[in-house]
Amino acid sequence: MKNKIYIIFLFAILLLSVILVVINYNYKNDYSIKKGVVIKTYDNIDYTAPIKIGFQIVYVNVSGNIIKFNNVLRGNFLLDNYFKKGDHVVVVYKDNTPIYLAYDRVFWIIMFSILFLGLLFLIGGFNGFKTVLSLIFTVVVIYYILLPNIANGTPPITLTIIIILLIVFISYFILCGFNKKAICSALGAIFGVVISGIVGYIGINLMNLPPGGFSEFVEMILFSGHYLDFYGVFISSILLASLGAIMDVSIDISSGLYELKRHKPDISFKEMFKSGMNIGRDIMGTMANTLILVYVGSLMAPILYFIIKNTPMEIIFSYNIIASEVLASLAGSIGVVMTVPITVILASYLYTKVE
Repeated sequence: MKNKIYIIFLFAILLLSVILVVINYNYKNDYSIKKGVVIKTYDNIDYTAPIKIGFQIVYVNVSGNIIKFNNVLRGNFLLDNYFKKGDHVVVVYKDNTPIYLAYDRVFWIIMFSILFLGLLFLIGGFNGFKTVLSLIFTVVVIYYILLPNIANGTPPITLTIIIILLIVFISYFILCGFNKKAICSALGAIFGVVISGIVGYIGINLMNLPPGGFSEFVEMILFSGHYLDFYGVFISSILLASLGAIMDVSIDISSGLYELKRHKPDISFKEMFKSGMNIGRDIMGTMANTLILVYVGSLMAPILYFIIKNTPMEIIFSYNIIASEVLASLAGSIGVVMTVPITVILASYLYTKVE
């Protein structure tokens, strides 16, 4: 009976994810996208520097129709696209008028996604299927529920916490089933994420960081006439960024102690707590390292710039772009570290004291 309920639960989550995607896919807006191929270009560009500045006249074949684009290059790696003959592109239309041209990168994203999912199925078997289902659910609720509602003015921190609770419990129930292991993992992860959020909130105020930390897109949103709670958005980004590593630590500890209880049913709370802390100490170092390396990797270019300019260390860490990412990585790492004793205490109590 329990297995039947679990299978029904898995298919219910899959069905819910599909429904959310279909509803949003059929949502009507003013934009449409068509694929095309660049057939020729005329360049007026300054090639004296690695950054291209100037403009192109780009001719694109879209289903037999030739469309002309004026492509201005401002030396902005974030927004510029330089096109060549034979490039596969997407053309964005608004009210049947072509307004934007970009590389067609969706195909390769789909190919790499298929490779990733295929490896999960191949190596993980049924557990791989559960992992894919958990991943699909997470992506769907973030992309189709969290982000659109924040964009429409919903308080980001409150909504992010609700979404995180949903992701944590649903993911662990998918991966572990309805048992103590899932509950321990979920509670430990939630406490860890909350701690990360609190540290991030305190850090933003103590360090006088600007709204949103640092991002060109914050300014672009403001210039477009929209105002959001960017402090809340920054805290939300810290919560989401730390969630993966914290969930990993929590499930590792809960699973390890669950197996320990299974092989030694008469183990005491004290013995389990001691074993759990030994496991946790081994895990938290690599997980904290993972978070730090992810953020350092994202800051590689700006850090290189400051090093080339011989900028003193104190000045480097005072820049908004560096300080905000360092704060996010430290807040996440503190959450990872604190997840260890919290999960160990919860697991030790539930496995040894609660029948």
